[in-house]
Amino acid sequence: MTSSPVDEPAGRRIAAALWGLACGEAVGRAWGSPQAASGWPTTPPAGPAGLRVGPATRLVIALARAVAAGEGRVDPSPPVEVTAALAGSAPGPLDPALWAVVAGLINRPDDLQWLVEDGVALVQVVAGAAPVPPPAPAALAAAAAVAAAVSAAVAGEGPEAVLDRATEAAAAAVAVAGSAAGGEEPAAAVAHALDTLRLTLAGRGAGEPPGRLAAILRSRWEPGLEPSRAVPFALVLAAACGDAGRAIQEAAGAGLPGAASPGAAPVAPVLAALAGSVAGALAPASVPAAWTGALDELAQDMERLVPELARLR
Repeated sequence: MTSSPVDEPAGRRIAAALWGLACGEAVGRAWGSPQAASGWPTTPPAGPAGLRVGPATRLVIALARAVAAGEGRVDPSPPVEVTAALAGSAPGPLDPALWAVVAGLINRPDDLQWLVEDGVALVQVVAGAAPVPPPAPAALAAAAAVAAAVSAAVAGEGPEAVLDRATEAAAAAVAVAGSAAGGEEPAAAVAHALDTLRLTLAGRGAGEPPGRLAAILRSRWEPGLEPSRAVPFALVLAAACGDAGRAIQEAAGAGLPGAASPGAAPVAPVLAALAGSVAGALAPASVPAAWTGALDELAQDMERLVPELARLR
């Protein structure tokens, strides 16, 4: 009896990356009130039953379907399913990093230049159909970092190697993103932020008490709406936690507006989705079953989609 692509290591990691993304967004949306700076929010009053599939997840699933149908490519004019999913969402400055997860799922990490170009191109196609300004250079570099991190994690590389790949991709994306629309953040800031946050953690990992890793990273900066800060925050946190559930919880807490900035927009859903996707691919068994069970409307999509994505790698 032969195993299916879902049963293979890459297939399991692809599935866990998608489930981690979905659970991260759902948890980030459920925990919508300010929390203490510990980065470890309390359980939503409704528990896992209160989790719902979010609009960013629906868009990523639609994009993954389109990429699978196009044998790894997507037309400059996105399919109806993608534009319909865009119509039901309100993408923010961090959302392009979530779209880049799809590029990481279908590409191996060995050809860095191809991976970066594919991730940036995919983001630009989606952004072209979205009611948002074109992604700035830093947003494209952050997207490249996410694509590389997910790609390396799906390939079975360890946390430090995953961050190395992300940093290399962010640096390589500077040339690709140079012709993009301007912004206040330079593309090179993403690679610098990854290095800075890794030094800030100084090798600390899962042995730290719950909430401590996010608190240490927040001592350097708050993960706001700037891609060069928020995306590296999510990636470094995911690699350090060693567990998707913990990474999602810490990212969700860190991304909520606190007392110091009560009017700030919460970045918890995107931050937790990014952390969950990378941490899920690194440790597939660590995505909480209670959370995936609450989002079981995605199960059939996952069953059909994961083998198609695994085949493209």
